[in-house]
Amino acid sequence: MRGTRIDPELLYRVATAYFLEKRQQREIATELGVSRVQVSKYLKMAEERGLVRIEILPPSVDKEEQQRFRRAFRRKFATRDVLVCPSYNSRDAVLQSLIRQAKKHLWETFGTGERVVGLGWGRTMHALAENVEPVSRRHWQLVPLAGGNNRASEKYYNINYLVQTLAERIGARSQPVYLPLLFDSKAGHQNLVRSNEFKRISRLWDKLDLVVCSVGSDLAGSPLFRLEAEDPSYLDNLKKAEAVGDMLSHFYDIHGRIVELGIEERMINISLEQLMRAKDRLVIVSGAEKADAILGALRAGFIDRLVIDRATALQVLERERATPATSPVPRPRRAAKVGGRSDAH
Repeated sequence: MRGTRIDPELLYRVATAYFLEKRQQREIATELGVSRVQVSKYLKMAEERGLVRIEILPPSVDKEEQQRFRRAFRRKFATRDVLVCPSYNSRDAVLQSLIRQAKKHLWETFGTGERVVGLGWGRTMHALAENVEPVSRRHWQLVPLAGGNNRASEKYYNINYLVQTLAERIGARSQPVYLPLLFDSKAGHQNLVRSNEFKRISRLWDKLDLVVCSVGSDLAGSPLFRLEAEDPSYLDNLKKAEAVGDMLSHFYDIHGRIVELGIEERMINISLEQLMRAKDRLVIVSGAEKADAILGALRAGFIDRLVIDRATALQVLERERATPATSPVPRPRRAAKVGGRSDAH
């Protein structure tokens, strides 16, 4: 069929009659003096030659409802913006919807100027890095927000891969970090932080224009425990302290109080102080099982801009009503007790 020489004007007339004028194929066939089967072939040829483009637009949350969510979150938390996407039965469909919303917000809000952008890890960040259409952000510099494991099997936690993939797609520069998330000894960590390589990374963390990450609720699934810390007592202590989630391996309870493990001095990741100094923090997250983790992060003041699906947003607001905060928006300066002691910054 592709080799058949058919006047493109004829194909255009048939496609216009069928797709725009909503006429039946039988009616078009009668007018042209051909069979209905031939009209069907013309329509297929029009698509193959690019004369017809079918676009399926995803549903969205209307502006009025967006404003209601924005006002509800701003009344209770220190958020700058909340962007709500539709919820679906499929987790993958929700994830794709989140990424569409996040990409649009990133490009429209943060522009093409000089930016130092820190990137987190996990399934959501992997979806972002893998699904960005090419755009030009050559003045952006992307940096991992922690050391990490580079095993290919752990694709969601291979943070250098995520940073480099996203940087290539948007034409940005990237600064990889070839360091573990956790050192075996405090002495080894202290030697490393005195190195020029670490100082270069830390200087970038000091001047972040934007942090892009998600929130974790599965404590045992954190890369800290999946790949680095083998002592089960750390995880047990988090549970005793009623930790509900983590953001970039900083754990907290539902009231936003930081829960320290006692191994922070051996970790290579952005500090709480550096995280809070970032000019903007964009968090992309979904899932009812993460409602408490999202609520704790909001109360800690970790989230400036939130991209979330409708069902999860409603669940977070419900959990906020069910668990009143200990103070309006506690800042991450006070640590909860872990293993019988209290650690403070």
